[in-house]
Amino acid sequence: MNKESFLKFVEMLVALVFGLAYWRFDLHLATIALIVAMTVFVILVKALGQKLTKLQFISWLAVVILGGAAVFLKDESIIKWKPTVIYSVVGLVFLLSQFFGRKSLVERLLSEKVPAPAPMLRRINLAAAGFFLALSVLNIFVAQNFSTTIWVNFKIFGIFALNAVFLSGCLFYLRAYLHNFFPNNGKN
Repeated sequence: MNKESFLKFVEMLVALVFGLAYWRFDLHLATIALIVAMTVFVILVKALGQKLTKLQFISWLAVVILGGAAVFLKDESIIKWKPTVIYSVVGLVFLLSQFFGRKSLVERLLSEKVPAPAPMLRRINLAAAGFFLALSVLNIFVAQNFSTTIWVNFKIFGIFALNAVFLSGCLFYLRAYLHNFFPNNGKN
């Protein structure tokens, strides 16, 4: 397993640590576990000579600040805002990139790998902005209207499923331009 794959695996374990700590103990201890797990992940990335992505850094910073405040103030509602903060920032970055700069964020990320027309990539960029902003609203709706257990399950499983559906939709939309990723088009 290479470094990048190992770090993606460890990054997924962070969410699992949070869930296991919640299901075994409570949100207070799960928040502490999340702060520790995210910090260990950041240290591990640096120790392996890799760079944190901006999203990973923002996530870690939000966990430390909001999680620390939630633990210190003993107020679980603060940590529930973390996904809303992260998804709002990501959604706004996608949205602002649509209108500022020569290329949208999706165009910058995919244009060399996926030879799709710029208007298609810009539509995906706009869809991503809407998706992440909607996720931020949905997270706080679930956090404020349902039990903490439902929110934790939504955070771990629901958001993962919604991301998978959104990504699948994007891949389907770009299917005619993904030949670089699937050179044989699925044929042997």
